[in-house]
Amino acid sequence: MLIALGTCASFGGASSAAPNLTGSMGVNKVLNREVINVSGCPVNPDWFVGTLAHLLMYGMPELDPLGRPSLFYGNTIHRHCQRRSYFDKKDFAEKLGDIECMFSLGCVGPKTGADCPYRQWVNHVSWPVKVNTPCIGCTNQDFPDGSTPFFVPLPQKIKMPKQMG
Repeated sequence: MLIALGTCASFGGASSAAPNLTGSMGVNKVLNREVINVSGCPVNPDWFVGTLAHLLMYGMPELDPLGRPSLFYGNTIHRHCQRRSYFDKKDFAEKLGDIECMFSLGCVGPKTGADCPYRQWVNHVSWPVKVNTPCIGCTNQDFPDGSTPFFVPLPQKIKMPKQMG
């Protein structure tokens, strides 16, 4: 069993961004081994320690389709975002620093699986959206290419799934 720690190790990440001159790719594409992907840029320490503790205490955790522990990546950022009520009312921020939903400013939380809104960083006190920065999808398999250009509304980047988390 191998744990790929970070989006670069899990999926190629920034190292494999277009035009990917180096041919970078995730560990699971290089090694013929079972891999648990713990993606993020940076990885939340709880995701790694929690995955390791689960392996030691209970065995293999349930994984999502991308090989990540469902415990941490099973829901979208959007589902638990503190600004979700603004989204539901279609009340969108016009500029960085506004308190409304940042979907109009390029937030990719609706397509990003991670528990950032309640896990948070820095001793569980903050995360990007809390400090007025849209989610850039750093845990996604297609990061960063699937998130760029940053600060451009999501529907212009990809086709939205029928149901957003």
